[in-house]
Formats: sequence, structure tokens, C-alpha cells
Amino acid sequence: MITRLIGMIFLEIILQTNAYSESSKNIPKEIVIIGAGLAGLTTAYRLHQKGYHVNVYEARPRIGGRVHSVLLKNYDGTYSVAELGGQNISDGGEAHHFLALSREFGLEIIEDEHEFSRLFYDGSHYHEPRILMEEQKGRFKEIKHKLDSNKISSKSIQHIIDNIFPRSSILNRIFTFQMTSYEGSPPSKLCLYHNLETLTSMILSELAPIHRTSGYKPTMHLIRLKGGNANLPLKISEQLQGKIYLNHTLIKVSLTDSNKLMLTFKNGKTVFCDKLILSIPCPVYEDIKFENDTIPENRLLKIRDVQYGTNGKILVPLKYDKITHNVIFNDKMATFFNDDRKLLNIYYTGKYAAHLLLNLKALYNEATIVIRGGVENSKLPTELPVLPREEQLTLYSKPIVKSWYEDPFSKGSYSNFGLNSPLIEEKVYHGIKVKALFEPISDKIYFAGEHTTILDEIGTMEAAVESGERIAHLISTSSSKNS
Repeated sequence: MITRLIGMIFLEIILQTNAYSESSKNIPKEIVIIGAGLAGLTTAYRLHQKGYHVNVYEARPRIGGRVHSVLLKNYDGTYSVAELGGQNISDGGEAHHFLALSREFGLEIIEDEHEFSRLFYDGSHYHEPRILMEEQKGRFKEIKHKLDSNKISSKSIQHIIDNIFPRSSILNRIFTFQMTSYEGSPPSKLCLYHNLETLTSMILSELAPIHRTSGYKPTMHLIRLKGGNANLPLKISEQLQGKIYLNHTLIKVSLTDSNKLMLTFKNGKTVFCDKLILSIPCPVYEDIKFENDTIPENRLLKIRDVQYGTNGKILVPLKYDKITHNVIFNDKMATFFNDDRKLLNIYYTGKYAAHLLLNLKALYNEATIVIRGGVENSKLPTELPVLPREEQLTLYSKPIVKSWYEDPFSKGSYSNFGLNSPLIEEKVYHGIKVKALFEPISDKIYFAGEHTTILDEIGTMEAAVESGERIAHLISTSSSKNS
């Protein structure tokens, strides 16, 4: 009886083992993700949860990618949490994916409504955009018609702006800068797809009747993570201990005779995998050699050609008596306060941000003049900002400068819809929607990142998380279907 029972137990074990072997036959033994930013970590975390063997390789000596939180010392001796990269979570609209993942890790989400009052400096005088737009209220129908009717004839967003406001006008300069700062590239390099919706919203919201109601004050909705946005990638990384390798810069991808992918890193290390997920900014692809047509040359050229913004930032403490406007800007930069109103973000964009480090002294000195003219009895540090260390949530007692365009691991701030953008077309792959440019290759190479999102709001933290969730789901779904 006992012998028979033991035999039945062994038979059950054999059957279960065979069943598992059959079901896992097509499940990849090794998945490698390149890039430990939000998208890469989200993908790794979801696949790890499903039992996949995943390793993440990151070129930087830290995780988080373009999410980089720091703490900066204020004039009163306290420290403010600040963001060198991704800042306002609501830039991604409702940000369902980012917020859901944050709640999953028990992170505290802070939402605020801040008064949105601006001051534009034209080089000699300060102007309130709100007052300038009030003078345009009689043109509401005309402006709306031009926004609607120029879709066919205009080639860029700049053409639309120029057709509404004369090129030499202050309002032209204001909306040109607004679009540049929001998308990261000048309107002359932005196509109408999606960007026209953004411009239309910017202009018509300023002309809306409610803005002319007595006592009305426009506000901005801000969402952030308590203690810094870097807390999300840090929390995810805790679930992937022993699976994240820092200081690994990918330089070559090739295919072996056994149909495995071979990855070569700058430090000399070689890794083999069944599936590769590239979660890196498009400009970085130019530093990687893809052999054996692992990524077809025509596709590779289009990926490398995706347009990225050039945004950069200086974080500086500010002492003052009174604030009348919480945003002061010119053609080069915009300044805005942190939530505690002790620290100022000096946000550069366009061609000025592209060479922020090279021209740091001149740009910073000019910014301090603009700020002092717009903020009563203000005091800023005279010492030049310093570069941040590649660490998360580090304390600093000096102003900090970060240029994402001049960062070798990103070579840009975030993607946008440029002229003749390759990011518009979409496809369905194994029943899941993907950007056509980033359609998986032979079920071996996949793409993640804010630039691969199927959301309209590319270039956001929400877009990064969405892409990671979707690609992890795609891989697990296709593996199940093939098993």
C-alpha cells in the first residue's frame, strides 16, 4: 500500500514536471533590459512578478534615468526636495499608470492647486501675459478660426503662431517660448500632430470668458510624490535586488549561431539573452553598434532621428520680501517656485538649454538680473551652480545645474512630435497596440520608454510607466500564446 502510494506521488511529480516543461518551452530563459529608468524598471518589475528571469543593465551609477530628485539647502537652513528631471506628474494628463504604481508601493501622492500668475521680460520691460491677452478678447472668433483653418496650409506650429500674432509682437514671443518650454524644441521644429492641440489649449484658455470674470485667478494643478519623484524608481529597485547592474554602458548587440543575442558593454562584460528590451533614449542609439541586422538599418536611422528636447535646469535658493508673480520668464528661460516657495527652478529650453553648461556664467548672471527685477528685494547666490552627483536624494548646499542635452546618457530631455515625426503611426502586435517604429523585432528585441508610449502625451513620466506596463504585458501574453 505504502509502495503504491509512493509510486502515485512520484507519478504526479513527473506529470507536473512535464506539464511545466511543456508550458514553459517558449518562455525565454533570460530577459535583459537596458536602462534602469522608470520604463525599464516598470517592465522588469512586472516580468519579475510573473516569474521571468530578468536582469537590468544601466549605464549610469544610479537608477532613475531622467527622474533625478535632490535636496537643496535654503537660506533659512532647511532643505527643499527638488527635481532635476521629471517634475509634475500631471504633465501626463490623468497619469493613471504612474499613480497606480505609486499607490501599489504605498507612496504618498501630493496634489496642489497653485495660482498661476506670470511676468514676461522682453529685455527692457516686464509684461503680464494675462493683460496682453485681455487686449485680444475681441479676436476670439478670428483666432479660433485661424487655429482651425491653418491645419492644411501650415507646416509647423511656428507658422500657426506667426499667422495669429505678428512675429515682432510680445505675444508671438510668449507663445513661441511656451511651446518651446513645454515640448522641449522650438515651434519651427514641431509638427501639427498633437502640438496644435497643445497650442490651441494654451491660446484659447487665455481668451476664455471665465478669465475675464472679476476676481478670477488661473491656477495650475500639480501632482508630485512626497519626498521626491525618485522614490518610485527607488521602491521598484528594492524588488529587483541582485538584478540591477549599474555602470554598464551597452556598445554592441549581435546574434550568435544559436540565435541568442550577445550584448557587449563598455567595461568589457559580455551577456547573452533570449529577449532584449531597449529602454533608452533614442539619441543614445547612435553609440550602439547593432550587428547581424539585429535592428534593420532603415529602422535604426528613424529611431536615431526621433526629435528630443534640450531642456535644462538650475536649482537655486531664493530669499525675498514679497512675490507678486510665481512665474517670471523671457525668451530663454522660465523661473518657478517649489511648493514651499523657498527654492527657485530656472528652467532653460531651446538652443540656450542645449549649451547651458558651456554658457553657464552668462546665462545664470542674466537670469539673476531678470529675477531681481521681477521679485521684490530678492536675494540669490552669486556663486555659479555646480553639477549634481549621479545619486538620488543627495543633499546640496550650493545651487545645482543640469543639462539633459549635454548628458551623455540621455542626449536630450524628452521626445516630442517633430517635423515628419516617425512617432505617429501605430500597429497591433500580438493583439497589443505599439508604435510602428518600435514594433518588436522577431519576438526578440522590444522597446520601452516614454518615446514608445501609445499615449498622446509622450515625453512624460506617465508615458514611461505606461510603456513599461504594456511591454511587460505583451511579452507575457505572447509567451503564453506560444506555449
